[in-house]
Amino acid sequence: MKLRHRTLTSAAAAALLALISYATLCNAQPPERVKTDPYEVWISLIKPFGRVVYYVGTKEPYAYFRFGRFFPSYYRSPACNFTLPRTFDLGSGDPYVVTQDNVHGANASPTCDPGQTPSQGTSSAGAHGA
Repeated sequence: MKLRHRTLTSAAAAALLALISYATLCNAQPPERVKTDPYEVWISLIKPFGRVVYYVGTKEPYAYFRFGRFFPSYYRSPACNFTLPRTFDLGSGDPYVVTQDNVHGANASPTCDPGQTPSQGTSSAGAHGA
């Protein structure tokens, strides 16, 4: 019985270590390798489906977002697609939760001109044929 208990304890510890390692690797993903998907960011702001969206910083010309906390996925979108409450350089500020209520002028345009404000951008319907 003791051998079985040790085996189960070892398996549980290994599973926990694997989960922690996976979460650490996800958080360490370099910005250059994240998905560029303005539509996913935009739709997650208006319909989060239980996911929490965090703004994590800007590295021109993109704003970076993290979806989820423990097993996050990262996305970027042209920074000119959003009017955020506050911005900071990627890695230099504390991430904060973004929602439809605190992000004004978001759109799903895959591109926008530098200096273009979200209210002047392509609407989500125009960008995706909806």
